[in-house]
Amino acid sequence: MYEAPPGYHLGNVSACADGRHVLTCVQEDLSHRIRLDLGNGYVGHRELMEAAPHSRIVRIDTAKGEAETVYEANKFITHINASPKEPWSLTFCHEGPWHLVDHRIWGLDLRTGDAWKIRERLEPGEKIGHEFFTLTG
Repeated sequence: MYEAPPGYHLGNVSACADGRHVLTCVQEDLSHRIRLDLGNGYVGHRELMEAAPHSRIVRIDTAKGEAETVYEANKFITHINASPKEPWSLTFCHEGPWHLVDHRIWGLDLRTGDAWKIRERLEPGEKIGHEFFTLTG
């Protein structure tokens, strides 16, 4: 249904609450200049965050197969997580070592394209992670 464009890696997939769309992320492939093995000890994790690869969040229409970029930034974007209640709402992450990344968990309103920090750090070096939705939203 969807393939990452040349020069990009495909990320995880998450279905919108109404079933009309699926969301994914794609990140610029920088493996030619950074040694990466994120599945075995996060080799290259910090280096990839610091390289700020071009990333996109893509919404794919499940009936038509049409894909559109709904958000993009020069950040290592991962962990697309669609709301189980609101088909216009999702979270995503700026990936990197939690104590070093600018801000880990973000929200995105697909109706407006507005992105926001889920929660500011309350202390220097605070680590925020493990995004999820609850029954109340």
